[in-house]
Amino acid sequence: MNDQNSRSHNSNKVYDQAPNANKFEQFDIEDANIAQKSTIPHLKTDQGASVYNATINICKSGFGTTILFMPYVFMKCGSILSIILMTFTGALCYYAWMQLIKVIQKIEEQENYRRSVTLKQAVETILGERMVQVVEFFTVFFNFGTILSYMVFIQKSMDDILKYKLILCIIMAAIFIPVSLYRNIQKLGIFSQFGLTTFFVAVLIIIIKSLYILFSGNTSSNDPNFQYNLFSFNEIPLFFGVYVFAYDINGVVTEVYASMEERNKFDIILYRYVIVMCLTGLITGAIGYAAFKDTTSDLIFNNLVDMGSIQQILKIFYAISLLGSILLYGFPILQRIDTFMERRYFTNQNVQRTGVRLLFFLLIFILATQLPKLTDLFNLLGCVFSIGLGFVFPIMLSEKISEGDKDHRRKVINYTVLFIGLFGGLSGVVSTLIEIF
Repeated sequence: MNDQNSRSHNSNKVYDQAPNANKFEQFDIEDANIAQKSTIPHLKTDQGASVYNATINICKSGFGTTILFMPYVFMKCGSILSIILMTFTGALCYYAWMQLIKVIQKIEEQENYRRSVTLKQAVETILGERMVQVVEFFTVFFNFGTILSYMVFIQKSMDDILKYKLILCIIMAAIFIPVSLYRNIQKLGIFSQFGLTTFFVAVLIIIIKSLYILFSGNTSSNDPNFQYNLFSFNEIPLFFGVYVFAYDINGVVTEVYASMEERNKFDIILYRYVIVMCLTGLITGAIGYAAFKDTTSDLIFNNLVDMGSIQQILKIFYAISLLGSILLYGFPILQRIDTFMERRYFTNQNVQRTGVRLLFFLLIFILATQLPKLTDLFNLLGCVFSIGLGFVFPIMLSEKISEGDKDHRRKVINYTVLFIGLFGGLSGVVSTLIEIF
């Protein structure tokens, strides 16, 4: 702790505004974000991870449900425009994350940090403690919004299997409540591996099914005069956040960087991730849209109805994996509620913790039944929270730590990226809210 206080003192000398660093020892939502994105329970944070292992870690963290919506996104935005936007947003994300890494490198060099520096710690050191509360607000609501999106996906995908939502609610609650009582997030790791496996199985089935339809000539359309949509610029605000959200790895960027033996090669890792994610989204979206044409559903599983029991089994297994993701995203939120409650209310913590989880589950289940299309929710998450955590804070940190630097080229690029992110995010929020209401 003395070592941390000394770091805080050094931070005050360098930036004249940093708060105490001893809060870094408290439970941090970012610590749990390593396990999120429905992929990995934890990363190896010991020094020594190879470039290959670091690449695998970051790819595990990034692959998520949004990719399954790419055929529908291609249908709405148009094939050519979707290719452009998917590539463009990937480049923007890559640039913003690299600015964050450069900020962290400067902090570590100037203050001799012995631990990895997270986004929250960087914000606390450079921008002050008040901005930390903003970061936590964004992180908590991003987690909660992602939980809601997964719950909506589960409810919609299970409609034709369990027609009564009350039965689905009881089954899910019977799994969620006891498992969520674990105090160690690593015990939830099996859901991450299961989720990653079912995700790739789902993508593979969609691609194979789409290719089969294309090569067999069995494509169908509701419109006899159907023509593929190439450009729909008016749809950009409604899907800009979806593209950004597809790449979202804000919870693990700094962790993967810290785990590497050769940190100077992190740009290679990030570049590989963006390329792989971009290609996966483009292939899934383009082939799916080509096969299903204007019948492409936002819930792509609905286009696999002729596969019978295979479709239903896939839905069930994917729903289980998403329930695991809900547990992972909910872990830091429930931990904070537990910390708040145990000091004020019941003496029987087991009853208290069980009651909290029951109410939390009922809240997200009931809200999910009232939410609109999943793509609208994904767009709001991307436009507000992914852009806030992945664009705004990294660029703000980059500019603050580089005050006095005469690198005008960097400033121009930084503010251009920031403007595009904010403009795209704001227009996306407004357009989505107008469509909903």
